[in-house]
Amino acid sequence: RQFMTGNGVFAFFDVPWIPIYLTVLFLLHPFLGIVAIIFALIQGAIAVWGNSLTKQAQSVSAKAQSDTQNYLQSKLRNVEVLSSMGMLGSLYRRWLSKQHHALVLSGGVQQRAGVVSAVSKFIRYAQQSLNLGIGAWLVIRGELSPGAMIAANVLMSRALAPIDLMVSTWSGFLTAKDAFNRLNELLQAH
Repeated sequence: RQFMTGNGVFAFFDVPWIPIYLTVLFLLHPFLGIVAIIFALIQGAIAVWGNSLTKQAQSVSAKAQSDTQNYLQSKLRNVEVLSSMGMLGSLYRRWLSKQHHALVLSGGVQQRAGVVSAVSKFIRYAQQSLNLGIGAWLVIRGELSPGAMIAANVLMSRALAPIDLMVSTWSGFLTAKDAFNRLNELLQAH
């Protein structure tokens, strides 16, 4: 639910516009189109790197959180008996240990996703600066007008924004995919 109502879904709707923006960039100047494609490939490589960096850790974290939740639910079914036997303190400490482990794993996944997002953001800012620099160079050479330089900067930003958004919301996408698979397995079993 969180992924479907967040910003990550918009990236998938914006992806079909990327070829149109790139075509217009090539029409403005072929060099601008080549630079946009290079940065799109770099962003795509960052997305693949981010996926390989977080996929395994994400599944381990999700399993640990699920195990912790299942442990708690199984004990709450018999809370009256466990309370009368004086076992709540011990069970609480065991649950706290499991919860701490799950939170540490989740924090590690978030940290890795943050590194990927920071690298992607750095590349995007460098791309914008480089794009303005290339545009200014083309204006000085007389191959591009100042208005086309600004338009190229906006177009390149719009062309690469969905890729950047997908990179930054990739861990949420993986979480949503895992949740969908668990829900699907549950519905298949019943």
